[in-house]
Amino acid sequence: MIPKLVFAAVAVILTAIVAEPSLAHADPADDYIAELQRHGIDYSTPTAAINLGKASCQALQEGANLMAVIKTIEENEGYSSRDTGIIIGAAANTFCPDQLSTVEGFIEKEGLSPLPVKHSSKVHST
Repeated sequence: MIPKLVFAAVAVILTAIVAEPSLAHADPADDYIAELQRHGIDYSTPTAAINLGKASCQALQEGANLMAVIKTIEENEGYSSRDTGIIIGAAANTFCPDQLSTVEGFIEKEGLSPLPVKHSSKVHST
């Protein structure tokens, strides 16, 4: 079982990552790697890092619980809660923006609302 403090730490990091404006490059992989580098995330190769980000997105898109994805990355890849939050946030921003609502929902559940994020829902004009 993951302690409540870890939940909160991951939520804080996800908030910071999701709130950052993404760079509009033609290649999301370049944006993802740049975001990991900007936050000092170590990885064996860019390909391995990209595969991890894409696998995280695929798991979320297939309905996996965000905490299960976090736990898998921490246990299988050896990343800290901080680094895992950055990896998942960067992946959502670049590879699966359709999962931003999942990440935002987790952040809100952890009591970090209101969020200064680029929301995935449509903007309604008045």
